Amino acid sequence: MSLSTPHKSSSRLVSPTVTNSLLSNPSRRLQEELIAVMEDEIANQTFSFPPNELARMLSPKTPKPDIKAAGELLELDNYLCIVDEPPFLAALDDVVAQFRTFTPQPAGSAESASYPSLAKFLTDCVQVCHDALDRQHGFPLRQERWYEKLEFTVARRVKDRVDHASPLWPDITGGKWISQFCGEQLYWRPPPEKPGHGITLPVEVKNSWRDMVSQAATYARSLFSANPMRTFALVLGFNQEQNTLRFLVFHHGGLTASEECDITEKGGLKEVARLFLTLASWRTAEEAGFITCYSHSAYLIPTDPAGTNHLSAEVERILSWHHSVRGRMTFVSRLRLPSNIPQAAMEPLRTVPKPLVELGLRRSARLLEKASTSSNPTGGGSSQHTGRTRGRGTRGFPPVRSVTTPREKGEQTDGRFFSQTDDLGTG
Repeated sequence: MSLSTPHKSSSRLVSPTVTNSLLSNPSRRLQEELIAVMEDEIANQTFSFPPNELARMLSPKTPKPDIKAAGELLELDNYLCIVDEPPFLAALDDVVAQFRTFTPQPAGSAESASYPSLAKFLTDCVQVCHDALDRQHGFPLRQERWYEKLEFTVARRVKDRVDHASPLWPDITGGKWISQFCGEQLYWRPPPEKPGHGITLPVEVKNSWRDMVSQAATYARSLFSANPMRTFALVLGFNQEQNTLRFLVFHHGGLTASEECDITEKGGLKEVARLFLTLASWRTAEEAGFITCYSHSAYLIPTDPAGTNHLSAEVERILSWHHSVRGRMTFVSRLRLPSNIPQAAMEPLRTVPKPLVELGLRRSARLLEKASTSSNPTGGGSSQHTGRTRGRGTRGFPPVRSVTTPREKGEQTDGRFFSQTDDLGTG
């Protein structure tokens, strides 16, 4: 099984009873190993935000008129977010007025007892959000929205597996028009003949946030595997004991999660509605975290600096593919270019944009050293070594600017998803 980098040995404690059970059940052993790997990947890179801040991150947005990027990344406050606009807030009030809070199961009920009612609650919430957007101006038409018909069903087994891991079985699965295929197996990456059997938004139900997040990370890993070029993968987590819901946004930097929302109370319901309303406002694949220049069979490669013209390059072979959530998730393909490439695309001096290294991005130590020795030649035509020694595979980088999260806006949980007390983001 491929692991992301960096990787440390698991600190997960396994009792002798569990160890013997794993040895006698290879399928379960693979699942337990995968969960431990996921915990190691994200344990010290988890962040918790208030739901309204997470909604702004996920919101469709445009830079403010007086903001110019100038080659640098913009902060969230430099954008106009749809979720801050009056039509969205009016739709949110409409949802809260129309929707009722969740009715929990009696204390002591089995975990699976909450599946049907939670699936119905989530499906109804999405529907009410779409209805509220229909009554406002400025939002995409229903048929143009990315999650036009997002539905949730209970305990549907997944047929395809990732990197020889055992097949997963989410407690609740969300997908577009998924209810019409009741009883049929689903896919992380559905085959062409079954396009409607794809999983879009899995849900995990447990009484422990630590176990829940680790399991949810395995679903995110599968979503990234289905589309390696996506920028984030969304999973929902529901704590049955506390009746609280979290939106878990997995990305290659770790995990960004919403704070807990109690869906048995009006305040928690409003925050869940805010986040679902944000998802319902998505119109494009890019807003849902996908990069559309790639499919498993082809890439669209720009042929001009502006990126307005492209040529399609066929994927001939996948050379390397490291499945992970946090980390680089290296994905290397060999491409075959078409034989009839336009002449303009063959003129690199005209078509290739300004090198990225001139925009302030990192340069490798090898290139920096090469530039240094070539610009400072010694007499006699011989070059002088700088005295720097580099072991195989070692890289050095000059100081770079780092982006930090303001403490008043977001809180790094420092791995408290995985503390024994499940004390996540509570101070």
